[in-house]
Order: sequence, then structure tokens, then C-alpha cells
Amino acid sequence: MENKESVNIPNKRIYDINYETAKFFHSYLMSEDGKWALEYFLHRGLSIDTIKRFKLGVSPASKDSLFKHLKAIGFSDDEMLAAGVVRKNDDFLDIFRNRLMFPIIDVHDMVIAFIGKIEDDGSFPRFLNTCNSPVYTKCDNLFGMNFAQAACTKQILLVEGTMDVISLHQAGFTNAVASLGCNLTKEQAKLLKRYTKEVIIMYDADASGWAGAKNAINLLENEELTVRVLFVPEGKDPDEYIGKNGSESFKQLLSDSANDTVDFSINKYPYNPDFDDEFVIPGITEEVLRFSD
Repeated sequence: MENKESVNIPNKRIYDINYETAKFFHSYLMSEDGKWALEYFLHRGLSIDTIKRFKLGVSPASKDSLFKHLKAIGFSDDEMLAAGVVRKNDDFLDIFRNRLMFPIIDVHDMVIAFIGKIEDDGSFPRFLNTCNSPVYTKCDNLFGMNFAQAACTKQILLVEGTMDVISLHQAGFTNAVASLGCNLTKEQAKLLKRYTKEVIIMYDADASGWAGAKNAINLLENEELTVRVLFVPEGKDPDEYIGKNGSESFKQLLSDSANDTVDFSINKYPYNPDFDDEFVIPGITEEVLRFSD
């Protein structure tokens, strides 16, 4: 659901709120109260420099810490509502509470939104994104594009998760981006075309990753981009693979194992196909013919 805009808020004020919010979450991460979250990021293999580079943070567990902070430095209730960092019931409440925070930064280096992640038992959504706002539309942007735009003339690595992007960048693969938790969209494909000629899709090696790769191939090839597909061995994602095997091994994997789209169609449909199933062979044939056109 998009934020209600009952008053006209200048975009600059929303950018300012997002910037101050990112600072607030990062400062909390580096405080004694945020130590648990800092230890989580360090345990995942991130360096302090990487944590600072991506402006990672954590949101306090209390219901209105951010609201009170932003109010104290001069932002109005309507401005915070328009930015999507608070909501109003009887009182004003922070949208993000007790979550690991990943700022989304656009190609102009402006903080435009946030992804909040929680390690929970399932009673809350694991990922929570900022709602669409005057400065942010979820499926028009790519996580990591602010950094990748300077390193992706040859190719872009398209992955699923924010941690995959961050780990790849730390390992030297600064041309990695993620599609913000949704299937790749036409708008994101057009954004990729502005910066590169080739995209290597590296989605998770499961049924949803395969379906997502099919969708992405269609959109990217419609933009006349060269497309290859790489599924990391043993069902691992790039973050896990690099953590276990290192960046040189991943570089070799990237060089040796990224398939063109015809190979993807033949070899990856649909992971463990039952060739006695009357629908499988026609399905594979249809895919091969489509990718061969």
C-alpha cells in the first residue's frame, strides 16, 4: 500500500528524513544496545568498512524511538508519514522495530528507502520494505546499483538477496545488484540496460529461483541484453559460497559455469524432472525452441 499524501511534501524533505534515518539506525548499530546486530553482521563475514560503506544499521525495539528522534531534529508528522518511516494508529509508531536495516540508495547516492530483516519464528514477516513513496517505487530500483554503476560496463551480476550483493562487493565483485525481493520488472531491466551489455543471473537454486530466472531472461532479452545463468553448486547462494570457498573460487566458477540461456533451459528444467511424466518432454522442447528463436 502506498503512503497517503494528504499534504504536499517536497521530495527534498523525504530525502533528508531517509538520510537522517539511515544515520540513526547506523549509530544504534554501533552502540552498546546494537551490539547483537553488529555481531550478526561480523559473524556473516562482513568487515566494519563494508558495514559502513553500505550504511547498515539496526532499528531499536521500542515503538517510537525513530519518531522521537526525527521530531526532535525538526521533521513534521506529515513528512515522516510521507517518507514511510512511521505510521499512525492512536499514536505515531516506527515502521521498523528490532530489525537489521539495509538502506536502499539510488544511482544519485540518495537514500530512498529501507529493507528491514528480522530473524524470527514466523510470527512477523522476515523482510519488510518501505512502502512506495514520492521518491521510491520498489520495483523500479536495484539494491547496490549506486556502487555497481561504476563497475558494470562489461557485465552485471543479478542476485536475489541484499547479503549476496554486499558479500560479492566485499569480495571484489562490485558489479552485483539485487532486485529488491520481487521478480525482475520491465523497469529494472531497462535500468540494467543503461549500464551494461550483459547480465549474469545468479538466483537461488530452487524452484522459485528457476522461475525467477525464466522471467528475468525474457525481460532482459527483450532489452537486447546478452544473458547467462549461473546456479551456485550445492544449492548455495553467492554469499554462502564465497564464505566457504573464497573469492578466487567464485571467480573461477563465474568463468567456467555461467550457461547461455539454451543450456539453462535444457539443464535446469525443472531441477529433477520426471521424464516419465507426459508433460515434461514437451515442456522442455517448448523452452528450447523459445530460447533458440
